[in-house]
Amino acid sequence: MSESIENLLSASRVRFLSAADLKIGDSSEGDKLVRPSVPVSLTSSLNNFPQDPSERNRLFFGSPGSGKSRTVRQLTNGHRTFTTTFHPDYDYHDFVGAYKPAESEDEIGKITYRFEPNVLVTAYVAAWKNPSRKHFVVIEEINRGNCAQIFGDLFLLLDRDDRHYSDYFLTIGSDLSRYLKQVFSGSDYEERIKEFYAAKQNMTCEDGFAIMAFPPNLYLYATMNTSDQSLFPMDSAFKRRWDWEYIPIDYADADQFTIVLSDDFQYRWGRFIEVINQRILHLTGSEDKQLGNRFVNPADKIIRLAMFKSKVLFYLWSEIYKNEPDKETNIFVYQPADKPDVELFTFSQLYQKLPDGTALDLEILPSFLRQLGLEPISSPQ
Repeated sequence: MSESIENLLSASRVRFLSAADLKIGDSSEGDKLVRPSVPVSLTSSLNNFPQDPSERNRLFFGSPGSGKSRTVRQLTNGHRTFTTTFHPDYDYHDFVGAYKPAESEDEIGKITYRFEPNVLVTAYVAAWKNPSRKHFVVIEEINRGNCAQIFGDLFLLLDRDDRHYSDYFLTIGSDLSRYLKQVFSGSDYEERIKEFYAAKQNMTCEDGFAIMAFPPNLYLYATMNTSDQSLFPMDSAFKRRWDWEYIPIDYADADQFTIVLSDDFQYRWGRFIEVINQRILHLTGSEDKQLGNRFVNPADKIIRLAMFKSKVLFYLWSEIYKNEPDKETNIFVYQPADKPDVELFTFSQLYQKLPDGTALDLEILPSFLRQLGLEPISSPQ
């Protein structure tokens, strides 16, 4: 169930800037708030990021095997990429960073603690250090993790302004602040982010390491299987900060692949998934669990019997049809050679043998495919 924006922000530990947090104002006047005369436009040092009109937070979704990751690889090819995969045990510290024990460099055997950055902070630092290059954080399977927990306070930075900077500034803890101060030592990072703050907020900030804002050359691309969307539902506040891009099933691409049960029984993969996907839509009323064109992706484009059973049919059985008792809607039916009527079969029967030792799968599957209206590319002689 979607949370309200207020509840999500509270749960994510978002903190908005205050004068006290940022030490805003003239130090000679104590805590008095000062609004100096500053330029509203950004100077050349903040305008040297690549000019790119594309959206910075893009989420690619579609059926399993429809080519989401391949699309992301094509879009990020040639650019600096930082890739991670969300999962149920993944948390804020896995994504951002945390203090961890480490052996002291000065004294053998002594254990010290230091901040170890993870994928997002590493990409953030690289993007600010190299403004002329694009940097991509790629999140595979984003909905397999608890996004509100993983992004935490960084949720605030997903909002972008018309220049593709973060629209808001985030105050950060002392651990991360000290790390940024260390890693940006000798660079003009603090000067630039303070300048950005002054131009945007029309007030000064004394400590540039106390705040974070995504630069416009930092992109976040994510992928999501629609079949897995119930793992950790995303709330509407999180969803609307992404540009969602649907990756449709490419049946023409699927026609490059062939299902080979035996020399005599070969079928077009594209035609198979087209028929199956219509059945799935009819049964479930949804396209979420349909088979994508690259649901299986053998290098030689031959989907052999073992792969067809263990990957394709197992998915269809376990995710959709195992609890479907009706022969009219369950696709797992075949006509035994010695019987006049069709019968339901189970996935395990595909691994059984007849009394004479003949594998049962090659008796079941040609009939199973015939029940779907599919005939071999070349019929057996």
